[in-house]
Amino acid sequence: MYKIAVLLYLCMITTTLRSQTVSFSYQSTTGSYCNPDTIRFTQTSSVGALGYIWDFGNGRGSHSANPSVIYTNAGTYIVKLLVIYPQGTI
Repeated sequence: MYKIAVLLYLCMITTTLRSQTVSFSYQSTTGSYCNPDTIRFTQTSSVGALGYIWDFGNGRGSHSANPSVIYTNAGTYIVKLLVIYPQGTI
């Protein structure tokens, strides 16, 4: 019986985490996306988040929901967003 309860609990956590989403959009303040440029990020994740961890791919980060960052060098940057929910981090 105990093993079944643990399995059901784990399935419930997995289902709950899958119902949470993480996504964001971005926009250049100048519209050109040429350096130097400030990029505004807007998180569009599901509701209920407790916190945010941004990595802008340029050595900088933020814990704001909707941060801005200045990119001074031309290049390709991989931006990552982790969202902390009561059930876990996605």
